[in-house]
Amino acid sequence: QSGKVFYPRGASAMYKAQSKKEETIDLIELTFMLPFSSLNADSGKKLMQILRKYCPSAVPVRFGEFEPFQGRMKSGDDKSFQDCWQRNVSIDFGGSFFWTASSPCTSGSISFSDRRPNPPNTPEGVTRKHDLSISFDGRALAEDPRWCEVIKALFVAIADRFGAFYAVCTVRRGVILARNQIWFGMETEKFHFSHGPWWMGIPTTPSWMTWFGRGYAEPISEYLKDCRYVKRFESGGLLIQMGEMPMYQDAVKEIYPELPSDLVNSSGRGAELIPEVDVKK
Repeated sequence: QSGKVFYPRGASAMYKAQSKKEETIDLIELTFMLPFSSLNADSGKKLMQILRKYCPSAVPVRFGEFEPFQGRMKSGDDKSFQDCWQRNVSIDFGGSFFWTASSPCTSGSISFSDRRPNPPNTPEGVTRKHDLSISFDGRALAEDPRWCEVIKALFVAIADRFGAFYAVCTVRRGVILARNQIWFGMETEKFHFSHGPWWMGIPTTPSWMTWFGRGYAEPISEYLKDCRYVKRFESGGLLIQMGEMPMYQDAVKEIYPELPSDLVNSSGRGAELIPEVDVKK
């Protein structure tokens, strides 16, 4: 009853996937839109601290810019991961890299925005952002509700500590898991929330959990006064959680609260209004 999430040191004691050559699963995806000024060469250390505290299974195992991943995390030694982070965060046109983790966490990635003063082909009215994503095997949450609390705690911790102005936790159906690798097939549910390095407004696709931070929490809160799914945090962030257990997009859509139309990218060309989401430009 302390309100804390206690994550056992032995993650495999809580969940271990059945060994099969290929299976279709639900993928729980955490996606964070981070302000341009929020990440630097040392931010990888902060991410590792959060992962180890809230969900050790999500700590990277193998990582790199391309497959097969060349980097391997050594026990108690994050130097190689930090080197990869620092190398990619400093690329002028925006670097990125990927990683695998321990079950039930399947993978993660970070995509850094273009750092040049005047990036070419920048759409009008947009703002720069970084994308961070972490994915989980949905079978763990279906079999043990405690994983829902772990995922929620991790989701809020990353969004809050990195100052995410928008973040979502979604359930993607029809994902193929084969030999511990994730594949998107013809039957995989299709949706996306990002447009490369640019933020173009709130997407029309609702999510099981949504975080609104700087620039969005204040104007949206006026629309959510009577919404029972909302939780407000001391940092100013707002969390909308549509149910205790993960929910598919079509089910969420039936009950998701209406948001300010000028903040939503309903046309696909950008929202009418993109608020200031960064502390500094």
